[in-house]
Amino acid sequence: KAQFQFANGLPVFGLVYTAAFDWDLMYFGWALNNLLGQRTWEMTGKYCPEDKVNYRLFTADKGNIDFTTAQQVSKVALLYSNQSRDWPRGASYPPDVLGISQLLGLQQTPHVFINETGLKKEILDRYNVLIVSNAMALSDKNIKAIKDFAADGGTVYLSNRVASSNENGDPREDWPFEEEFKLKRAARTRTVAKIFVGENLQEIFEPE
Repeated sequence: KAQFQFANGLPVFGLVYTAAFDWDLMYFGWALNNLLGQRTWEMTGKYCPEDKVNYRLFTADKGNIDFTTAQQVSKVALLYSNQSRDWPRGASYPPDVLGISQLLGLQQTPHVFINETGLKKEILDRYNVLIVSNAMALSDKNIKAIKDFAADGGTVYLSNRVASSNENGDPREDWPFEEEFKLKRAARTRTVAKIFVGENLQEIFEPE
């Protein structure tokens, strides 16, 4: 959901609730949202116990983040392509992009998510690195923004599946990044596997 925060400038709310009305658990949920620069949406309405710290009083004038002016310091943007999620080609999209996010987290590399609406100069100028990952379904406008970012000196990471189809999932004849990245997609025939339960457990054959 952070994609809407960094690509569209929209406030993002994190839902915090606990069936047991556990104040410490609610405090943890609020702290996690606060760390991510997100507002907290509580479902309990529970008052702060007398022996606990009231995190609700920790506002901007008391030293907390001012969400109206705070800016991310990350220089790495990770594209979460909703079009590619809806129109995958040859592989499931979300595990790839979310896995890269996990890897960056393990390496303690700050990064933010943006979506296709964030592929424009005024947004991309905030970052040095754009990870396009395995986004298969991109529009011509999306492709141009990525190329312009690279031409302006930005570092782009992408796979050879990127933009293999347009934003509606229609396949492209040619890979649109051949000229910029000096790479060419290798045409290859898919191997078809048939799985059996009997003696012959697997039969591999090439389609004619």
